[in-house]
Amino acid sequence: MFKNFKRCRGVFAIFALPLFSLAHLNGVCAAGVASASSPSYASAAPRGGGVKWYRYRHQTGMFSVPPSLATQVRFWRDIYTKYDEGMVVFHDRDRLDIVYSCLDVSGIVKNENLTDHEKAKLKEEAIEGELKRIQEKVHGVASSGGTVQDAEAVRLYKLAVKAGDGDIERALQNIRSQTGVAEKFRAGIKTSGRYMAEIEKILKEEGVPPIISRLIFVESMFDLNAVSKSGAAGIWQLMPETGRKFIRVDEVVDERLDPIAATRAAAAHLMRDFRALGNWELAINAYNTGPQRMKAAVAQLGTTDISRIIKEFKHPGYGFASRNFYPAFLAAIEVFENRVKYFGDIKMDPPLEFDVVTLRFPIEVPDIVSRTGIGIDVIKELNPHIREGVLSGRLELPAGFTLRVPKGKGREIQARL
Repeated sequence: MFKNFKRCRGVFAIFALPLFSLAHLNGVCAAGVASASSPSYASAAPRGGGVKWYRYRHQTGMFSVPPSLATQVRFWRDIYTKYDEGMVVFHDRDRLDIVYSCLDVSGIVKNENLTDHEKAKLKEEAIEGELKRIQEKVHGVASSGGTVQDAEAVRLYKLAVKAGDGDIERALQNIRSQTGVAEKFRAGIKTSGRYMAEIEKILKEEGVPPIISRLIFVESMFDLNAVSKSGAAGIWQLMPETGRKFIRVDEVVDERLDPIAATRAAAAHLMRDFRALGNWELAINAYNTGPQRMKAAVAQLGTTDISRIIKEFKHPGYGFASRNFYPAFLAAIEVFENRVKYFGDIKMDPPLEFDVVTLRFPIEVPDIVSRTGIGIDVIKELNPHIREGVLSGRLELPAGFTLRVPKGKGREIQARL
């Protein structure tokens, strides 16, 4: 669920997450805590060493990091593991190894005295201020005739020259900001314990490589309640019209919010695109940009090589989000498979267990609570797809509805319903 993002605004993630100290992305931003009115700046040295990328082989394909995509994958790995929501990275839109600075806005986003609206406004102002600072530094060097002694300004100028192949104005127009999501990735890993085994089982049953379950982190960071501004919902960020093709989306339930049902829908969606496009790399990219656009890319370039398509395909609808969707997926694989390395020993939630009963007659949820003693919170946790209007008792669950109930209670509860 990558969405369209404007320069220096927003978060690159497919669920709707609506930000520097000066640092290279391969380093660690060493800034102190910023105040709401005064972001702080600091520097950090690049980290050396190679990257050991996770490889996955399957009878229908192999996911590994092509050398031409290594920079993009490394960028997203660092966004997933090094930077939280209080850090914003300013980088070149096309060359992700060119990072101008890292802005610490933790003093804004973690200020409990601010409303969400106030945080968003102050964050946006801080981002715009940092962008202006970079531009002024670069312009200052460009107009100085080489007399500027400010090392930071010279560094930024050299990066702009490199990014724009000598055209600094083009480079400055190509700067983009990206908020870190490390804490969200860590939380998503913890939550994934409830469903990951079942999700992998479903994908395998449907013919989809189980490792594609890591796409969920790109889509929603395993936020069970994720809903985007465009209407995509659930861990797989299915749009309403897409969901209705495969699962139930109506006034009673929205199965896009049920990780189990949504996984079957996502699997069907992915298999359809795989059959149409011929390989999983293209099918994964199509999950973001659509199969027709990927077919157009293949036709335009005469290749199914995902690396070439990402680098060379020209289309106004195939922008930053689409070009980075597959590299972000590869980064998510790397991070999840090596989660202890990146986050330490995370205690994942235990798998969700439940029994299933079939309703013999229409009934309101409050009536189910009174008949069975199951708390409304338990019903909601086990049945996240049931709409609020049904949970409140305004609408009934229909006869024949399959309701999840606590493990070991199925027979007893079925007798009462």
